[in-house]
Amino acid sequence: MATKEAIKVVTGEVRLSYPSLFQPRLQMDGSTEKYECTLLISKKDKKTIKAIEDAIEKAKEQGKNTTFGGSTKGVKVYFRDGDEEREGEEFEDCMFLAARSKYAPVVVDRARQPILDASEIYPGCYGRVSINVYPYASKDANGKIVSRGVGFGLNAVQKTRDGERLGGNYVDPEAEFDELEDDDIFD
Repeated sequence: MATKEAIKVVTGEVRLSYPSLFQPRLQMDGSTEKYECTLLISKKDKKTIKAIEDAIEKAKEQGKNTTFGGSTKGVKVYFRDGDEEREGEEFEDCMFLAARSKYAPVVVDRARQPILDASEIYPGCYGRVSINVYPYASKDANGKIVSRGVGFGLNAVQKTRDGERLGGNYVDPEAEFDELEDDDIFD
């Protein structure tokens, strides 16, 4: 039996969307919490796209006779084209994927120093991301494979620069409030 080899990709600069890197987010199945981030990858970054596509093919081959039961037919891969599958200008001219982990990823700055303030990582900032690409299969209670795919594990994030915040719910506190003095009285 072949040994599973870790398939790792370190991206070029990507834009981070829906980052949950300091606190896990409850998943759609409602039973697990995971750290996660959607990576928006410019279609101009052909090197990163090729590295991910190559890793997907390697994961499919790796899982063919072990995880997938002998065939890669019907294997789902969620590395998608933003122009075709999403609305919103942040997805324009981008490929995207969601990377997840049950363990907190390492988060560092350009100098590889730990980022401890969660507010420094927000939807719209830019970074490089280390991911694992792996085959997976979900089984029913009888052990029958019900879905097969290639997933993306989240290892580490290096913030490279700030960017325009994505989403409409951010409020700048300096624009909303006046600074209060100690002797200000509330009625």
